[in-house]
Amino acid sequence: MRVIPSVPAAIVAGAVGGPVFMLGVDAIEERFGGGLLLMLWAVVAFVIPVSAVTADLGFLFRFWRRFGVFSLRGMGRATSRRMFRTFYIPAWILMMVWFVSVVVSTLLLKAAGLDL
Repeated sequence: MRVIPSVPAAIVAGAVGGPVFMLGVDAIEERFGGGLLLMLWAVVAFVIPVSAVTADLGFLFRFWRRFGVFSLRGMGRATSRRMFRTFYIPAWILMMVWFVSVVVSTLLLKAAGLDL
């Protein structure tokens, strides 16, 4: 059962989230000079949304509940063919869709005159 991950979610998150993240980074660097606030912005505006739209979090949480986050038995399972087919390959495909969406939206916004 997928909670959020889908191709349309990755496209929307990339098209909206990528430029918003870049604008936020520019604003933080101009006003505050970066530092801890920039790290917090990266987690809030990049890591959490990208994880939510690319990884099947429901599957991952069930896996962690069954094997533990850092268990050796779970690590052996994490490299299995089933895990690659059901988790890693779909996540990387969605990551590629997200990346292409960010690139396309950024180029369109730059062509429209917005300085990112």
